[in-house]
Amino acid sequence: METTLRLLEWGAVSESATSGEPSGDAWVVRPRGSGALIAVLDALGHGSHAAEAAGIACGILTDQPEAPLPKLVQLCHAALRRSRGIAMCLVDYQPAAGRLQWVAVGNIQALHVRVGPGGRPFVTSMISRGGMIGRTLPGAAPDALPARDHDVLVLATDGVAAAFADDLPPLVRPQAMAERLMRRHRLEGDDAAILAARLRGDPS
Repeated sequence: METTLRLLEWGAVSESATSGEPSGDAWVVRPRGSGALIAVLDALGHGSHAAEAAGIACGILTDQPEAPLPKLVQLCHAALRRSRGIAMCLVDYQPAAGRLQWVAVGNIQALHVRVGPGGRPFVTSMISRGGMIGRTLPGAAPDALPARDHDVLVLATDGVAAAFADDLPPLVRPQAMAERLMRRHRLEGDDAAILAARLRGDPS
């Protein structure tokens, strides 16, 4: 699924652990003020109950994309107390400020990639806290990074092997990147999702 917002171009792929089952790994991309909200999440386990938990969190993020990141985490945490827990990374991209802020809880892999001379990628890991939304919630103050035009974000659940970080092709289109990384680094026996987004910078 490849989509373009005014502020970014993104692509994503999700696969379930078992063919024919719904996936508990999902993503949300929504306009957020003059920027965008980008999220990838992974519900505990797989199958219909995991997909239901993921759907609850996606609904909150879709309905309230303007809310502060810590509030979104708290809302998801409260809504999932009687359901499956989830790991989640939320990113607030504000191009006019040249900034990314994020909150990541649980086993989500998130990378910021800046393309250097000759197309060489410079990769920064976006740190995730321990815990699980809906069960054990750590502090949720956002972390921040500078962001500029053509930077790339890659967010993946733990159904994608961590080695994908050493196999990034940052100059390809985001959908092609997500598909390639899923094809080459997919782990069997679990749901998996990966989202790649190329930032477009301040259009003003």
